[in-house]
Amino acid sequence: MDTILRSVACRYKQMAVVLWLAAAWACMPLVAGADEVDEAIAAIAKVGPDAAGSGAAREARDLLARQGAEILPRLLIALDTKNVVAANWYRTALDAIAHRELAQPMPQLPREAIEQYVRDHERSGRARRLGLSVLERLDPAIRGVLGANALAHFDYSLTPRTGQLDTATTRPLAGEVIPFSVVDGRITVQARMGREDLALALDSGASHMVLFRTPEAMAKTHAITTTVSTMDGARNVVPTVWTADMTFAGRLRIGMQPAAIVGQDEAKVEGLLPASLFKKIFVDHARRELVVER
Repeated sequence: MDTILRSVACRYKQMAVVLWLAAAWACMPLVAGADEVDEAIAAIAKVGPDAAGSGAAREARDLLARQGAEILPRLLIALDTKNVVAANWYRTALDAIAHRELAQPMPQLPREAIEQYVRDHERSGRARRLGLSVLERLDPAIRGVLGANALAHFDYSLTPRTGQLDTATTRPLAGEVIPFSVVDGRITVQARMGREDLALALDSGASHMVLFRTPEAMAKTHAITTTVSTMDGARNVVPTVWTADMTFAGRLRIGMQPAAIVGQDEAKVEGLLPASLFKKIFVDHARRELVVER
């Protein structure tokens, strides 16, 4: 009897090991040869409207989705296509790989290659946004690490009072339009104050306007002292005055605002414009326009 029980226990142990190995194998990413990955990407590229080629595309997508994170840069490159149907197949494969890898205790993503892709302004905005979203899931502070250049050529909306930034939005139909230029990587707008035009860099962290010189229209105002902070986290006690009224794009008028006077003789702009003056800002890089809501 003992022999029979030991035999049964041994078989159960063997079965448990087999089942464990099968489960572990199912969870492991498939390592396909380079040719197989290329063939799968090419198969999806052939998909067309009205479900043409969808069977082959589904099989190719499933093969890609089982790969390791090392193919993510190749999927991002494939995503840079005008074939919207194919792009959707690539995106689902990329999402599956990223989701599986990010669920690991120590995710191993080809971060440098993805960052390089996100910085490449020649790539489509859709694919770059997807790459940026993967990096942000890995490290929520990545946008700050990449800096303003990471968002160059992206269209996005900013809600200054909450700090929410949305790269998956479209240009609003309503709002005031303000043309902008880029100076030292910063969005810069022209403000008319009195008889002068001032180049002001949009600052998402400034608590007040900051002027690097005193405009003629403010020459007779009296200064008080206040504490001002900017997007780099600096806080300084500086002389502050009230601005004169400002006009943007000849239409949008903003009344007097407190402005800190901070002398900077070599500055390429004449001050900082706090984004918090607006309820919402949409940045249209293609047209070099802001659409703002007061």
